[in-house]
Amino acid sequence: MEPDDSLLDLVWDYAKISVAQYRGIHECEYCHPRRSDVGERHGEMRLLGSAEIRVFSESSAIYAAPDLIYHYMAVHRTGRPINSSLL
Repeated sequence: MEPDDSLLDLVWDYAKISVAQYRGIHECEYCHPRRSDVGERHGEMRLLGSAEIRVFSESSAIYAAPDLIYHYMAVHRTGRPINSSLL
């Protein structure tokens, strides 16, 4: 199932709060040589591929994902995470 605009907006908002910042940038292995480390949503741009996002569930579970997840969802149209009730 492809992500809809509301899910992409939500993941974009999570990507604005960087945690576990890395040294260096991870780029999308499917986009080479196209640049994948810059994401854009509604005219706003940000660097992706150098940090993680955190999502907290109602049951107190904490989930982590690379912030590049936004790129995979927006560009490659990957579906919802397995536990989509989190988002």
